[in-house]
Amino acid sequence: MKKILELSDIEARKYLLKEESYFNFDLPKYFTFQELINKVSEKIENKNLSDFYSKRQNNSGEIKTNYPSDFEEVNYIYLNNKDGKFSWRPYQLIHPALYVSLVHKITEKNNWDFIKKRFEEFSKDSKINCSSIPLKSEDELSDKATNVGNWWRSIEQK
Repeated sequence: MKKILELSDIEARKYLLKEESYFNFDLPKYFTFQELINKVSEKIENKNLSDFYSKRQNNSGEIKTNYPSDFEEVNYIYLNNKDGKFSWRPYQLIHPALYVSLVHKITEKNNWDFIKKRFEEFSKDSKINCSSIPLKSEDELSDKATNVGNWWRSIEQK
C-alpha cells in the first residue's frame, strides 16, 4: 500500500478520478460513474469549471452568471440506514463536475506539491497523527479494503 501523498500529481489525479475514490459506499452494480467521471475529466482538462457556468440576462437587463452555489440541490442527497431501525443518516454525493474540477485543481503540479509539503510539515509535530490519509492498494485488495484495514490496525488496535 502507498499513501496518496507518496504519489506524483499525475498518479494522484488518476487515483482520485477512479469511481472508488469518488464515493465510498455500496450501490447496486448497475450504478456506475467511471464513464461519466472520465468524460467530465476530458471535457474540463486544462480549463476551469467556471468556463462552463451559464450566463443569463435578468429582468433589469444585466448579465448574471449562475454559480453552483446558486442552486440548493446541485449535489444528490440520499438517506442511509445501517441497522434497519431508526438511525437514518443523510449523505450527499457531490456533483461529478464539481468533484472532477476539484481533483484537477488540487492535482495541478504546484498545488499538489504544496499539499504534500504542508502534510510533511504537519507530520513533524508529534502531536499530529493523521491516520485517514487515503491509501492506494498495491495488491489484490481494493483501495477501500486497504483503507479499512489500515484504520483498524492504526486506530482501533491502539
